[in-house]
Amino acid sequence: MKLAARAFASLVLVGMTGAAMAQSAPAPEPKTRAQVVAEMQEARRLGLMDTQVENYPRQATQAEAEQIRLAGLKATQGQTQLSQR
Repeated sequence: MKLAARAFASLVLVGMTGAAMAQSAPAPEPKTRAQVVAEMQEARRLGLMDTQVENYPRQATQAEAEQIRLAGLKATQGQTQLSQR
């Protein structure tokens, strides 16, 4: 009986910890298809999508990650301007 109580208490504790962690992480903003495509094209241009390289996948530097993010934002802004017409 004590073993069952301990197991139950452990499961409750794990569940509470998981719930607390899930609440603390904000959900990422959803991306449009155009934004994802633009980010992929920029990553490919920077050589981050080359599967023939031995060290694939190569990690983007902070500057490259920022370039990729900006390419996605630029694509999203272009769509917004087109939808306003």
